[in-house]
Amino acid sequence: MKKTHVVALVCGALALFVPSFLAAQGSVTLSSLAQAPAGNPPNGIPVTITVDAVAGGGASINGVYLLYRTLAEGAQDWWVTNEMAVAEGDTYTGTIPPLAAGEVEYRISCLFDETNVQETDVASYTVSALPTVGSGRYMPFDETWTQVVESNYYYNVDSGAWTGSGIRRSEIGSRVPDGGTSPVYQLLAIEGAYIQSPSLQGGVGSIYFTSQMSNPYHSSRVLVQVSTNSAPESGDWETVKVLIYPRVSYIRYQNAAAVVVNRADVKSVRIILDEPSPYDTSASKLEGTIAFDNIVISYPPADVRIEERLRNPGYPSRDQEVKLRCAVIDTNPNAPTVNHRVTVYYQWLHQPTARPQ
Repeated sequence: MKKTHVVALVCGALALFVPSFLAAQGSVTLSSLAQAPAGNPPNGIPVTITVDAVAGGGASINGVYLLYRTLAEGAQDWWVTNEMAVAEGDTYTGTIPPLAAGEVEYRISCLFDETNVQETDVASYTVSALPTVGSGRYMPFDETWTQVVESNYYYNVDSGAWTGSGIRRSEIGSRVPDGGTSPVYQLLAIEGAYIQSPSLQGGVGSIYFTSQMSNPYHSSRVLVQVSTNSAPESGDWETVKVLIYPRVSYIRYQNAAAVVVNRADVKSVRIILDEPSPYDTSASKLEGTIAFDNIVISYPPADVRIEERLRNPGYPSRDQEVKLRCAVIDTNPNAPTVNHRVTVYYQWLHQPTARPQ
C-alpha cells in the first residue's frame, strides 16, 4: 500500500509542501478454495482441499497451511495444522484424513515475508455416519442382487462383491425389521446359508445391522464371523458373535445388537445361519427365514503406539538432564489420529547404598 506524507518547510512567509513515498507492502491473495468431494462426504474417505495463493507487491510466500478440526462428539477441540504442497503453479493442495461422523471445520493460512499472515474464512462440511455402498462397508439391499443359480447371489461394488448362498429377496412389509426398509434379503432356513462382505481394506471396527425372524413360532442361531483372509476358505473363519433368535409366539423376534471387533487385520465378514428353525417343515424353507437389512461395517477406531527415538544421555550421571524424543505412530492408516498431546511421566526410585560392615 502506498502512503503520501506532507512535510512543511517554513522559510520566512514561504511554506513548501514536499510529498514523500514509502515502499509498497507486499500481499497474498487466497482464492478458489475447493473441496473434493464437494458437499458432505460419506464416512471413511479423505477430503482433498485446494487453494490458489498468489503473491503480489513483491511478497514472498513462506508456506501455505491447511488447518482443520473435527467437532464430532467426544473429540478434542483444537486445530490440526499441516503444510500444503504445490500442485501446479499457484495452486496448493492438502488432505483432511477420514474423520468421525460430525462437523469438520477448515481454513487456509498463508505465511509470507516471514511474519505476515493471510487467512481464508472458515469453511465446513459434515461427515455422514454411513459409508458408500461402493466401499463394500454398507449394504442397504436397495438394489436387486444378481442370481447365479437357485438361491446363490452376488452384488458388485468397487472393492469386490457381496455374495450370498441360501438367501432370498423379499418386499413383504411384515418381514422388514425395525430400522430397515423394503426390500430385505433373508437367510433361508438352511444350515450354512450366509451373506458375505467383499474384501475389506483397513480392518473392522464394529458390525451393525438390523434383523428379524420372518415369522413367529420359529427359532434360529446365526454366527457373525470374520477372517483375516481376503478370499477365505471354509476353515478361515472365526466366530466373534452368536446371535440367538428364540421361539416367541405372536412376535417376530428382532436382533440389532452391534458386534464389536476392533481389529485392523480383519479382511472379510460373513453372517451365517448355524442352526435353522426346526419348526420349518416347508420344502421352500421360507417360513423360518431371518431377514437382514442395513449392514454397516465400520473401520476400527484410531489408535497409536509410541516409539522411543532418543534418550540422551543413555546412562545419565547424578544431576544431569535427560532429553527424550519419541514418535507417535498410527496403528491403522485408514483411521488416522488427528490430535496428539504427549505427556511424559517419571519418578525417582531411590536405591540405598550398602554400608560397609
